[in-house]
Amino acid sequence: MFFSGFALAQSARSLRVAVAVLLLASAVQAASPEPASGARGMVVTPHAAATRVGVRVLENGGNAIDAAIAAAFAVAVAQPQSTGIGGGAFILIRLADGRAFAIDARETAPAAANPDLYTQAGVAADAARVGGLAVGTPGLVAGFALALEQHGTRSFAASMAPAIELAENGVELGPYSRGFIAFLRATPLPARFPETARIQFPPEPIPPGAKLRQPELASTLRRIARRGPRAFYEGALAAKIATAAQASGGVLTAADLAAYRPLVREHLVGRSPAWLAVLRSVVEVSCYTNASVLLMGESGTGKELIARLIHTLDGRARKSDLVVLDCSAVVPELSGSEFFGHERGAFTGAVLTRQGAFSLAKGGTLFLDEVGELPPALQSQLLRVIQERTYKPVGSNAWRNVEF
Repeated sequence: MFFSGFALAQSARSLRVAVAVLLLASAVQAASPEPASGARGMVVTPHAAATRVGVRVLENGGNAIDAAIAAAFAVAVAQPQSTGIGGGAFILIRLADGRAFAIDARETAPAAANPDLYTQAGVAADAARVGGLAVGTPGLVAGFALALEQHGTRSFAASMAPAIELAENGVELGPYSRGFIAFLRATPLPARFPETARIQFPPEPIPPGAKLRQPELASTLRRIARRGPRAFYEGALAAKIATAAQASGGVLTAADLAAYRPLVREHLVGRSPAWLAVLRSVVEVSCYTNASVLLMGESGTGKELIARLIHTLDGRARKSDLVVLDCSAVVPELSGSEFFGHERGAFTGAVLTRQGAFSLAKGGTLFLDEVGELPPALQSQLLRVIQERTYKPVGSNAWRNVEF
């Protein structure tokens, strides 16, 4: 099952989260022909009803994850041809501290699947796209639950409540949905899947303003909300899903559903020419030089990820750890101690000897994050140390070599 695009970003509230949630994109018409803008956040979905759900969550104090998940559940009701609880999701999240990662809740192949599944004799040519054999183990419910658990502030049930209301009371079918239904009616699919047609195709003609009511879906969503996300993957509901898939020729089992778990992927790699050029430079500087590296870019653009990659590719036989120092948090009066360490008694309160970042990074890699936030005089001092490869701890008369 494919999903329509969904993106949301919000300035910080309780978690100061800035998030982009991308459900696999398919071409859809805009929910509104008029441009919209927002000073503190924005919700964008392919259906106005789902967009309103996300906006209400933000207005009521929810964070970006809360709004994203509630709106995405609403899309599954308002525009079921685009997404649904029987599919999967890929949730891209960027936190206010710059960390970026993804929750991979895409469908997985059933355990009985094999490389020859679609090429065996008697298997229909479109079996990989239509019918029971095209059904993978759905991940959307588990992925949304994980996102809320780790980064949301609202309960799973509260996030599903607007979608349940839309399914129960009905959602207006806009021009895109009416046109899509008309398109599908002209194909063999309604005859092949009559139950789907009964539930999702209102009687013709469909007038403007007509609503699609889905009481069966409302009942299913209410069950999941009441009992939690595992109710989708275990018990009576999971058994019915597996039975329906097998009745259509699929191989999905209740055991496949019970075993499903979403994954958190912390390493995001693209293939654009610009990114590949960056990777080539990283490989060259990591593997073939011992040079210091200046990483430039706005906060949150991935400088620390590049630093970690450089450290990982460094081929020194006895390499030590990567040491990260956030320069924006360094108090100028204590900067000498932070960078170079100090001897016992070097100043009032120095009751113990302390290692600084330069010492801690010995044999490894030192990443000075946000170094541009330091006073110019201190930047010059650090540059001199890096160039001459020597430094002196506060309160010491002995020079030490830089070994990172």
